Amino acid sequence: MMKPALIIKQLSIKKMPGFPSGLKSISSLANNINVIAGPNASGKSSTARIIQDMIWKQNIERIHLESRLLIDNKVWDIKIDNGHYSSQCDGVDDTLSSIPSYDESKRYFLALHELIREDDKNLAEE
Repeated sequence: MMKPALIIKQLSIKKMPGFPSGLKSISSLANNINVIAGPNASGKSSTARIIQDMIWKQNIERIHLESRLLIDNKVWDIKIDNGHYSSQCDGVDDTLSSIPSYDESKRYFLALHELIREDDKNLAEE
């Protein structure tokens, strides 16, 4: 049985380590794959880590964010404010469902240099 996809529709990072004033809000995300590009130290890897922390409720003590997700066509609003985590499904307090265990979380964080190696000459074909 396939688990429903978790689709991030909006992400507003208001504060996180290294970016005390937050980052520009993101609201034009595709349902499948999104590419975050920018110069060094612009928050690309930090944004990926924050998304992971938001989903698995890890390292949230110094984070302030708001996010809107879709899971199985239901709207979820996630808010984190310096360690306080709240999640609502269609406006009602609820716990995120269908999330793999934290032990599996590392497999969802892949940097481009980990995906593409010099010996991956046929990546485009695949």
